[in-house]
Amino acid sequence: MSQRLIDPTFRAVDSLGAPISGAKLYVYEAGTSNPIDTYTTYALTVGTENANPVVSGATGLFPDMFCAADDYKVIYKDASDNTLDTWDNINISSSASLSGGI
Repeated sequence: MSQRLIDPTFRAVDSLGAPISGAKLYVYEAGTSNPIDTYTTYALTVGTENANPVVSGATGLFPDMFCAADDYKVIYKDASDNTLDTWDNINISSSASLSGGI
């Protein structure tokens, strides 16, 4: 079973609320530095993998990120690779995803 890792409204913004173009989300197995694949489609089809990191567009929005329901670590960085936040042991279940603005 797959789930959306981030809500479609998840937006990278700076301290003034302006969108961050080029922000990055690195996705790993929970508690590790082992990268995992996220996908552009719910089916998790080979050939639809996102790059890791997944990069935000000019509006600060990230593309669709689907993954298997499991536990993950996500590292959020700005366009200059400064770490802004880290979330570890995120449980992606049938109703969970990262949402809102950061």
